[in-house]
Amino acid sequence: MQRNGWLIVIGALCLVAPLIRADAPTSTVLAEDDYEMERLSREDGPALSSEIGSKNPWESYNEWRCFPTKAVELSCVEIEYGGERRRSPTIGAVSDDHRFEYDLDPTFRWDCEFTLNEWREVIGTSPEVCLFGAHLQPLEEGASLWVLSDIKSQDGYWEEYESKAYARATRDSNDLDDEEAASE
Repeated sequence: MQRNGWLIVIGALCLVAPLIRADAPTSTVLAEDDYEMERLSREDGPALSSEIGSKNPWESYNEWRCFPTKAVELSCVEIEYGGERRRSPTIGAVSDDHRFEYDLDPTFRWDCEFTLNEWREVIGTSPEVCLFGAHLQPLEEGASLWVLSDIKSQDGYWEEYESKAYARATRDSNDLDDEEAASE
């Protein structure tokens, strides 16, 4: 009887193992469907990549990273985009002496305080927060920049393109002109 039990456990592990990255976060927040979302996102292709024909091509895929809420800081930072300075919401998180900076798509003018309030509501009193995003570039030593897509905690879920903050954001007119020209 005990031997059959081990076969069931081993069989279950064989089914679940391909869904989980080797460096997948250990989390009390993420469920199997979150890991499945990450897997499907990877199958769809990179979330970020270098320009076509770049001498140094690179690709980056969305992945979950989880942090203790006490290691997470929400703030508005000054960024420069399209020759213009603007305030943008950001999430900073420290893990194992590495600082992760998560920013939103800079082609939008985000209402920084409104977005931070949405994030605070989602994070709530959860002891852990998980961020879904793609690595963009290293910053100074011990830090990296990521582009944020989703936030999940025990108290809620935030998805960039489904959020009220996104509905309030305005697209940079220069980017719209570039997209219109590309589609013609």
